[in-house]
Parts: sequence; C-alpha cells; structure tokens
Amino acid sequence: MQISRLYPTILHRFFPIFLLVWFCNSCSPKSQEEEKVKTIIIMQSINSEFLTQLKNREPDINNVIVVSFGGKPSAGIKIAREIIDGRLDVSIAEVCLSACAEYILPAAKSITLIDNPLIGYHWNPLILGHLLRTNATKDLEYCTGIRDDELLKLLVDTGVKTDAWKHTLKKLKLVKYEVNYKYNTCPWSSKTFENRLWFPTSKQLETTFGLKMSGKLCADNPECYMKKIPHYFGEGGSFIVGDEKIIVPSKP
Repeated sequence: MQISRLYPTILHRFFPIFLLVWFCNSCSPKSQEEEKVKTIIIMQSINSEFLTQLKNREPDINNVIVVSFGGKPSAGIKIAREIIDGRLDVSIAEVCLSACAEYILPAAKSITLIDNPLIGYHWNPLILGHLLRTNATKDLEYCTGIRDDELLKLLVDTGVKTDAWKHTLKKLKLVKYEVNYKYNTCPWSSKTFENRLWFPTSKQLETTFGLKMSGKLCADNPECYMKKIPHYFGEGGSFIVGDEKIIVPSKP
C-alpha cells in the first residue's frame, strides 16, 4: 500500500473530528478574557502546498491539526518559521513522520495528540551531514544543499535538544554507506539502514527530543502500534518502537 494513497482514507476516518472542529470554531463567541481556539486542518506532505495552506489561513487561526507522512526539508524549515511567527499550537492526528516530526513539532507553541497518532523519525539533514563529513575525503565545499545548519538553528531557537539525531541514527542502525564523487560537485552517498523508522515513546520524545505533549501516543500502546504500523507499512521491513524491534511482513 502506498502511503500517498492513504490521505483519503484518513480523511474518512477523521471526518467526525473535522465536523467537531468546524462546530467549535463556529460556536458563539466566548468572553474576551477566554481565548477561543480557531483551527485549520492540513493533511499534506511537507511541501509548498502545505506552506501555502498555512500562509493563507484566517488571521484568527491559532491551532493547526496536522496529518503528514513527511516531505522536503526545504519546505519544512519555512513551515516551521511560519508556525513560530504565528505562535501556533499544533495537534497531531494519525501520523506525523520524517520532516513533519523534525520541523513541525519543535516549532509548535504546544503539541496535542489526537487519537493515538504515530510519530516517526528516520534520517534527517543532521544525520546526512554527519555521515557525509565523516566519510567523504574531498569536495565538501560544494555541499550547500544538505540544510543541516537550518535544522540545527531551528532546534537551538526553539530550545529543544539538538543531539536527538544521534539517538535516531543509533536506532536506525546504519548497515552500509558509500561515497561517490563527481568532479566539482558535492559527493553523492548511498546508504542502507537496518530499520526503516523509529517511533519514540512519549517519554523518549520528552527526554531525548525535549518535546512535551498532551494526549496519548501510539508508541506507548502495543495494541495500537501492532495494528497501525502494518496498516501503513504493509510492504514490509523492520521498525523500532521505543526500544523494541518490530518486523512487518510484506503483504502477498
């Protein structure tokens, strides 16, 4: 099952939540002393379309519900800055993977979990930059597109931990890494990891990443992640949930 095809399925699954959000946003005004939650829902890869939806939100929006399987670091950093500038609270529904977890979560004013979502990490610019600089012997001066400096600055600016990538790399377990050179360009690397994704527990997200959340996380509940991981990653592979290795067989 291709992840990109699952957005309509998630939309159907969360339609009651969307109605509730719409109703709450449309209800009678509260007192001026009590802040009203105004929400936008974005189910989108981390890309320019996500950024456009966020930028085009109504002026009084103060919360964004996110469902995302990841995307581009170049868009992720811009989305993160928009969330920071808007002082937006973020709610995660169903999944927040890769660039979603790396950029959106640190940028959020607060993080709320809806219906036990999966939050997952794999390689990021800090991991890629570390591996390349550790293994490449020349032409590193041409490597301007890694964007690890942007991610590092985001983490510093938001006050979350900057070395969580080391734990992610350890969980993914690098099996093979090769550097290929082409004259006057940044070296190209091929890499193989034993595990596809790491799904930290809520305790690991707080202690390792410096992220505090309200609500329940799928990685804390075996009954949850033993259902959701095969559902989304039925093509097979191994995953780390907390400190436990999970093998998902390929679907016939």
